[in-house]
Amino acid sequence: MPDFENYIQQNKEHFDSKEVDPNIWKNIEQKIKPKARKWQKIVWLVACLSLIFSGVLAYMIKEKKIVLKESGPRLLAETPANKAYEKTLWLKSQQIQSTPVSNEYKNQLQLLLDQVHYLDKLYASTFEYLQNASHTDDMAKSQLEYYQAKSELLDKVLFEIEKINNNEKEFNINSEKSTLVY
Repeated sequence: MPDFENYIQQNKEHFDSKEVDPNIWKNIEQKIKPKARKWQKIVWLVACLSLIFSGVLAYMIKEKKIVLKESGPRLLAETPANKAYEKTLWLKSQQIQSTPVSNEYKNQLQLLLDQVHYLDKLYASTFEYLQNASHTDDMAKSQLEYYQAKSELLDKVLFEIEKINNNEKEFNINSEKSTLVY
């Protein structure tokens, strides 16, 4: 090793006077830079959230912790809490419908909204069963759990829309956008 070091020191001027071709540096930089996988991460995140949601929904259905109604929640009584939940859910659905999102992710987000519709159908059938069986206490509890579950799902959809739009803005990506159907 000392011979090599001596050789470099003795020929230092020869090494310092040479410059590397800029094309060579460009090739080296391109191979070193990690490739941007930001979109791939978002797609995986949406897919994972869909899977998690499906699992939670299946568990809740199995354990009869939620009830659904096809045309939306059916109020047991006109209480301020019920009205507040319905208004909150309506506002969230309006926000989802009015916020444009990249067409590239529209299908994945639409799948999440389809699951919310499925939640509504389950609520309707469970509510009808409890009503026919005169389980008033269970109906009130199921209705509250339904409102909470639906509110959380709509929040997740809104969060994903916001995250996608923020990523596009941050990375200056101009994609064709449209709104979701809810």
